[in-house]
Amino acid sequence: MPTTEKPSVSSYFEYRGQKVHKYIVYSLILNAVLISVLYLDAEGITVSVLRGVISFIFLTFVPGFLIGKILRLDKQGFLEFLLYSIGLSLMAIMITGFLLNISLPIIGIHRPISEFFILSALSSLTVVLCLICHHYDNDFSNQVSFSYTRSHIKMLLLISLLPILAVIATFTMNYYETNILLYILLILVSLVIALVTVKNIFPEWIYPYLVFIMALSLLFHNSLISNYVWGWDVQQEYYVSKLVVDSGFWNSSIPTNVNAMLSIVILGPVYSIISGLSMEWVFKIIYQFFFALVPIVMYLVFKKLTNPKVAVLSVIFFITTLIFYKEMIQLCRQEIAELFLTLLLLLLLNNNLPGRTWGILFSVFSCGIIISHYGLTYMVIGLIALSYVLFTFINLVARYINTDKVIIPVTPIRLNFLHICIFIFIALSWYIAITSSTAFYSVSSVIYQVISSMFTESLNPTASQGLAIIQKVPVSQMHLLYTYIYYFNQVCIVLGLLYLSYKTFARKNMYNYSIMQLIMCGVAVMVLVGSIVLPYFASALNTTRIYHIMQFFVSPVYIIGFIFALESIPKVYARIVKSPFRSNLSFTYGIISLFLCVYLLFNSGVIFQILNDHPSSMALGGVPDYPLYNDLELESANWMTDPTIYSGYIPVYSDYYRSLLISGKNGRWDYTSGGITSYNWSDANIYVLSLNQSGTYYTYLGSYNINKQLVYIDPYPQHRIKNLIYTSLNNLALINEIYDNGGSVIYYNI
Repeated sequence: MPTTEKPSVSSYFEYRGQKVHKYIVYSLILNAVLISVLYLDAEGITVSVLRGVISFIFLTFVPGFLIGKILRLDKQGFLEFLLYSIGLSLMAIMITGFLLNISLPIIGIHRPISEFFILSALSSLTVVLCLICHHYDNDFSNQVSFSYTRSHIKMLLLISLLPILAVIATFTMNYYETNILLYILLILVSLVIALVTVKNIFPEWIYPYLVFIMALSLLFHNSLISNYVWGWDVQQEYYVSKLVVDSGFWNSSIPTNVNAMLSIVILGPVYSIISGLSMEWVFKIIYQFFFALVPIVMYLVFKKLTNPKVAVLSVIFFITTLIFYKEMIQLCRQEIAELFLTLLLLLLLNNNLPGRTWGILFSVFSCGIIISHYGLTYMVIGLIALSYVLFTFINLVARYINTDKVIIPVTPIRLNFLHICIFIFIALSWYIAITSSTAFYSVSSVIYQVISSMFTESLNPTASQGLAIIQKVPVSQMHLLYTYIYYFNQVCIVLGLLYLSYKTFARKNMYNYSIMQLIMCGVAVMVLVGSIVLPYFASALNTTRIYHIMQFFVSPVYIIGFIFALESIPKVYARIVKSPFRSNLSFTYGIISLFLCVYLLFNSGVIFQILNDHPSSMALGGVPDYPLYNDLELESANWMTDPTIYSGYIPVYSDYYRSLLISGKNGRWDYTSGGITSYNWSDANIYVLSLNQSGTYYTYLGSYNINKQLVYIDPYPQHRIKNLIYTSLNNLALINEIYDNGGSVIYYNI
């Protein structure tokens, strides 16, 4: 089909002989519109939808776009420039909020994280950046042109319907308890995956947008279930972020790891305050949008290492793994950290940027990881540091043993020892100063525990979470098949690493992996092995999260191993029958696409739900009990945590999942020798039910407890989460009902 191309459009305005870039004018106009919308809202003229859209566009794109123009990042191509700009915008917001929080109280302003001061600071920053751009950006020769075909537009519009379907599907599930549209959504995404490598259907130029849409759809199909945040860690994140929104101030003296993460205590509150969205919906929508950008960056990274087909299949392997769209939406701080991680990986492959610009971006994205998630920071530092040591050792060896017969390629990289030291120094400084060393103590205690028990409890399933998962007995034949699929994936990763290693050292590699990148993949595989062998290592962060993080490095290796496995079969057969072997990569890619299609249907729970074989999907309604809450439970939790009703001096008991809800609403968390009970952020105490409560206390029951007459409790009197069991409500002493809304009951035991 012929291309329809609009004529080139000038990139600047001219006023009285003075040229001004259009992007500067548009940035200032958007800023002015946002101020106007907020003013109208303050005057009682509600424009909530417009406010949300304008504020999101301004906060997400404008600061980073202007900084990117100053750094000349637009020379890297539109997509890379856009992604770098979003990362710079998020950092600008977090740093601006942090500076407001520490400076304004000095002059007597006690609510620095409030609408007026945030908007004033960001507007001032925008004006300053525009002035700098106008002064330094004197290149007016660029002409903006657009080219497209009607088929392009139709394709973009068609796949754009998937996230909209996800929104409608979750709405019908929340209010009408029907999962038909969710089935349709997941099957459509699987169909797209099956056809992704067919050139006539999906051209390569659409791959970045395609993986973004699929990722966003999968994230929404889980995150938008319920009108409240659900899961474990997100309850802590919700509490500390809501505390900032309500108080207008970030209390950095609260000695917890989560409270030190600006991705939670600054970024989320700023979006909530400026956009008018509640923190629940900021986490459910905006954070998922940011996390859906991660696959786009990964595609660009993998494309530079391999080719478009391998890159898109690698990203699909990443996003179809259950952890991506179920576990990660409960870890909002890690979602932001992983966006910075992928931008850092993209930067490490960029050899076109000037040294000073590269160094600035390395520092910015490294800091982004540090102030977003402590666990990921330590994992990245360990992986990069160990890889650099091994890389240096190999280079030293190569200088002495390189001969005509032994060829070890020496590959220069931009990452050096100084960069790693700066990364480590900033991380330790932040965690020691801001978290009162709690994050530093956490990783130190894990290292000590692993080393001290390495020779006594290795390969012990009670100490190794990874080994316990492997030894878990499947509950049915379909679940056994599901387990074999995961085993097959690990075999492909090992095959891919061996194949790449041989081809790279033999200089016969058809891909673009350097020695350093290959070493990083090898270290990632070592980490995966360590999560099985080393005691208490995997449980410190969670085995599934470790596997998810390592996928950033091994996903292309997995696809390469899969290709090698598929092509080895006909190659061996050809040798046996002594016929020439002809590689058919298009067919191989198609087989992998079909496999990943089935992989998603297993991971999403569609197959188990249809067969009614121990359903595993929370979104599809297959999990009977989970930290997922309905509106009636939210209503009772709000009543329970209302300070006019609940003073906080009387203990509140609930079963495990419901205690997470109360804790998230009122913030009672405490890490005592590994168990969760209360942080003692206030005088209240919230505990998990046991069988022997005594004295005066409240008992909170949710819908599951009432409907099933069961509670998920800790049978031991200690306030630690271990050996949880379900028991009948009849085993509890429940007297003096003080609240009942039909979906939740509260008792006051005296």
